[in-house]
Amino acid sequence: MRVLMFGWEFPPHIAGGLGTACYGMTRGLARNDVEVTFVMPHAYGDEDQRFVRVVNASDVEALFGSVDSGSEELLQKMSFIRIDSNMVPYVSPEEYAEYHEKYVRTGQRVWEHGDVWKRRYVFSGKYGANLMEEVARYAVVAAQVARDMEGRFDVIHAHDWLTYFAGIAAKRVSGKPLVVHMHATEYDRSGENINTQTYAIER
Repeated sequence: MRVLMFGWEFPPHIAGGLGTACYGMTRGLARNDVEVTFVMPHAYGDEDQRFVRVVNASDVEALFGSVDSGSEELLQKMSFIRIDSNMVPYVSPEEYAEYHEKYVRTGQRVWEHGDVWKRRYVFSGKYGANLMEEVARYAVVAAQVARDMEGRFDVIHAHDWLTYFAGIAAKRVSGKPLVVHMHATEYDRSGENINTQTYAIER
């Protein structure tokens, strides 16, 4: 049995119980001879991969629109609030410093043009102000991962609302069964003052 699993975090970089639960589950599955590929938005490279293969979604080149994934339909269900600003975010000072240091050290150019129909989304993997945007983009990447791994997994497993759209997109591309794991509901986390977008995804 081979599982393509989508989660938002994995030890040692965790914000709560979600990543810890994913770690325990992947260990348990491995002990039962289940091969797990764990896709997360932002992997740091120091995750424990003795029981699981971790895929960094930020390293995946996804086709614009992810044809046949249903991601366009999913994106239409998301709403984004944009703030007017005179600033145009090309590259942050930190990113520029990192790129420059890498070029000086290795001579590798960063600004190379690849396939114009593909792009990489850089995910923070955090729970910031653009979380809904990352959730939607993660679904686009999930469809690409499912396409790239065709024939190499039997079941899709998505953890909590952050990855449900990703699981659905992967299922639409592959036709494989999807299992979703609800660790907590929006009512559990927020009481009566729920985030209606999150609730809609869970529902």
